[in-house]
Amino acid sequence: MHSPHSNTTAITSVVAEMDAQDHKWGADRNQHPFLWLTILVEEVGELAQAALHREFGGPASAGFRMEAVQVAAVALQLIEQIDRETAADNGLHP
Repeated sequence: MHSPHSNTTAITSVVAEMDAQDHKWGADRNQHPFLWLTILVEEVGELAQAALHREFGGPASAGFRMEAVQVAAVALQLIEQIDRETAADNGLHP
């Protein structure tokens, strides 16, 4: 099934950010879900700051899109972690 979302600049940006995170922190990081959630919330806070700066002025406004990409990338990293755990619980490989 092909989705119109599959080849967008947004998806490409998120995957590139995931690759950058993997390069920086290591691929297939098996973190506790709470840690992934904590990282995600921190990224959402940075996105909120950028949104406020975008609306009312401030230096973080220029990073609004990048912060959104980082939120999406961390969310996908969390989903991949869940999928790895589910596969391991079922004796499968993700």
